[in-house]
Amino acid sequence: MENRTTVLIVDDVETIRLVLRVIMKREGMEVIEAHDGQTALDWIQRGKADVMLLDVRMPGMDGHEVLRRARLIDNDLPVIMITAFAGVSDAVHAVRAGAYDYLAKPFSNEEVLLTIHNALRDRRRKSRVGRPDSESEGPSLQDEMGHSPAIQALAAELKRVAPTDFSILIVGETGVGKEVVARAIHRQSPRAAHKLVAVDCGAIPDTLIESEFFGHEKGAFTGADQTTLGKFETAAGGTLFLDEMSNLPLAMQGKLLRTLQEKCFYRVGGCTPIQAEARILAATNQDLSRAGAAEFRSDLYHRLSEYVIRVPTLRERKADIAFLAKRFVERTNRELGKQVAGFTDGALDILRHRNWPGNVRELRNIVRRAVLLAEDVIGPEHLGPLKPALVETPTAGSGEPAERVGQSLKEISKQCRTAVERSILTEVMERVGGNKAMAARVLQVDYKTIHAKIKEYGL
Repeated sequence: MENRTTVLIVDDVETIRLVLRVIMKREGMEVIEAHDGQTALDWIQRGKADVMLLDVRMPGMDGHEVLRRARLIDNDLPVIMITAFAGVSDAVHAVRAGAYDYLAKPFSNEEVLLTIHNALRDRRRKSRVGRPDSESEGPSLQDEMGHSPAIQALAAELKRVAPTDFSILIVGETGVGKEVVARAIHRQSPRAAHKLVAVDCGAIPDTLIESEFFGHEKGAFTGADQTTLGKFETAAGGTLFLDEMSNLPLAMQGKLLRTLQEKCFYRVGGCTPIQAEARILAATNQDLSRAGAAEFRSDLYHRLSEYVIRVPTLRERKADIAFLAKRFVERTNRELGKQVAGFTDGALDILRHRNWPGNVRELRNIVRRAVLLAEDVIGPEHLGPLKPALVETPTAGSGEPAERVGQSLKEISKQCRTAVERSILTEVMERVGGNKAMAARVLQVDYKTIHAKIKEYGL
């Protein structure tokens, strides 16, 4: 750890500051202290601190408010919250509001030093990402998605648009890697030193979505016992990624449109305008340009789609299947502590002939399960009940696949029935946004059947 590291200790109790000061000094760090929030903010304004240890419970301005204001001054400053009144809700609130970590008193010297070390390491990493050579610091799009002509073209497209401040709509089927593309855009943009904040627009209850986006003031509603930052503020200076954009309720679409037009917003219960400083990336598996007015506002679509990127499906870039499967084997080997070497020619041939309705996510799930089952190498037998669905239906005149030679009519019928059943279930699950209960109602079967089929087919 560098000797010139400066730690700002903020606590109204002098003995706590003394203990922390001794710990930091022994590590060769410089220490500055503040007994209240305003003094701490003055130090930050002067750019004196590399990391801040911040007590939550202080008279006057409490730690949460100091954190909020500190992030407006220096969004990259790692803030480690410390309190004797640790609780899950406090911890979640602090981290969501931008704190790097949360420590409870009493803490060990090693715990404090390790947290500081990690915070400084991450800050140095972020500063490197912000430099012009940042693309070499992280994986390229090709390293993550493959080297097919389709991905090469996609990478070239990203290279052109990433340095701009255009709002980008990323379109593609479920599982193609839209978030991977969003992260690649952020990594190559001038905002790379700041956060990319991802929001699943379909996973937030309608009653909480406005607060989730814009934050709320203390007392804005029952249970709002402190001011909370929303996603727009958390992503200030960086990128806000709105995933599954088509699931955003109509009422919230209007509020989001107004925010994008006016470049500012208000917290729930607030009357002070706050600048919307995040770049917007949105993703959808639907064609929003053709959606009806009752589904998605056309004016919001045009505001979000200053540039549209279409992510190709896996069946459109089958040259990437072997590369991706190898990567997933390596990752799962590390996860499970195994040494599976790869695939037999037969297993790899099955993967290559799969139509992949679930795209890269489906491939990942199949490979992970195969690594779990295999000892040395993955063969067709490790693909389990999904094997029948892995072979594409041949076109007229193309001949029968080798796998069907010698099979009985009963076996072939079962394979076809399984393939059709899986395809229908995949389509319905996509249309209902993954809601199993709704899928059961649509298909007129009970919930247990849907659950069992999803498990069987690895959806």
